[in-house]
Amino acid sequence: MYDGGKTFKYTSKNRWNALEIEKYSKIYEKMKEEYGIKKIETGLSNYSCKSYVYNTFRKYLETKHKNIEKQSDFYYKDLFRKVNYRKYINKQRSEQKLVNNIKKTFSRDGKDPLIVMGKTTKAFYAYTMYRTKKAFR
Repeated sequence: MYDGGKTFKYTSKNRWNALEIEKYSKIYEKMKEEYGIKKIETGLSNYSCKSYVYNTFRKYLETKHKNIEKQSDFYYKDLFRKVNYRKYINKQRSEQKLVNNIKKTFSRDGKDPLIVMGKTTKAFYAYTMYRTKKAFR
């Protein structure tokens, strides 16, 4: 916010709707159910990948190796790849729309606003590790 008094809100719900996350998760679940992948993935959850007992871990690896062939056929299907591409396009579109909305809200006298991203207050982040987001680099 600057001295003009304008504010801009962009919530996680806005992002959720822009990326159509719920829609694509339903598509994934439907596809996994249709091709039997859900059954394979839940069967693998019966084994522990963190086991230090040799025989238990070996059974986990054998089961995983058998399932990889079945899963790879599913994950390399054109429909699955098209859905991933569509998600990528929606992400690019929503980020561009966000930048355009910020420009429209805060530009004055035909000048583009200066957008600075980073830490807001030192007191709040005093003992936390700074994490950057790849999407906004």
